[in-house]
Amino acid sequence: METNDNFRRDRDDPFQNLAAELTVAAHRVAVQHALEGVWLDLQISMWIALVKKVNQFRMLAPSPRLWLLSPFQRELMLAEFTDAAYQTMLEYRPSGSFVDIELGLYEAFRLTLQSIPPTLGQACCLAR
Repeated sequence: METNDNFRRDRDDPFQNLAAELTVAAHRVAVQHALEGVWLDLQISMWIALVKKVNQFRMLAPSPRLWLLSPFQRELMLAEFTDAAYQTMLEYRPSGSFVDIELGLYEAFRLTLQSIPPTLGQACCLAR
């Protein structure tokens, strides 16, 4: 029964939801850079890296009222998410320009953060 309670708690955690949304966005960028044959490993590694970064920002916005962060804090968060995903992707030897990969991740995360509905922690205003 405890496992079901843990699952329910994780599913309802807006920070876990944010990490999942960021992982999906990063995966779309990875697909564009021909990382063949490692999809599941990459997605799990990406999710772990992004969960760590998301959890670091719980201290700044524990409620999770992420839209209350300063513009500097929001940009820092976006940069940290981008760097975590980029470093993870490099472990899988992507093809293409490294600059294109990093910019692709940054843009994907920026758009993701803008599109998250208020029900997932009010993060829709995060990257503005």
